Amino acid sequence: MAITACQILHANDYGGMNQQLTSAMSDGWKPMGYLRITNGSPQDFYQMMYQGNDTDVDSYQAIIANAQTIPVKNSSGTVSATGTAAIAQSVLNSVSLPATTAIVTNTQALSIPVTAGILVAIGTATRTLTLTVSGGVVTAAAIS
Repeated sequence: MAITACQILHANDYGGMNQQLTSAMSDGWKPMGYLRITNGSPQDFYQMMYQGNDTDVDSYQAIIANAQTIPVKNSSGTVSATGTAAIAQSVLNSVSLPATTAIVTNTQALSIPVTAGILVAIGTATRTLTLTVSGGVVTAAAIS
């Protein structure tokens, strides 16, 4: 259900606004946004209120929950891992990858032990490099 009604509460002092808010919320109204207070003298207090459901989101928005898993893709759109969202105070702070997934950047120099299953020939050849990831970092590489 979408938002079905809106109203703006107005009062000349905090006590009056508090009474109006308490009354409106007991009738099913919900505050939307922040309480606005003018700088003049006397101050005026304004609060937008709504009834219904405000979970309708625009096409560029999404609702996610803390600890929800989401696919993490590379630049070509390939799903490379599933991350876990970390949300605090309504803000998405990070997406954590599993301990068996590492982020490696182009031209990044890695100091890792390399083992070969077969004798590595000198010269240009196509080889398969298999990385081992533990604790979110590359810990070893095997050439085959």
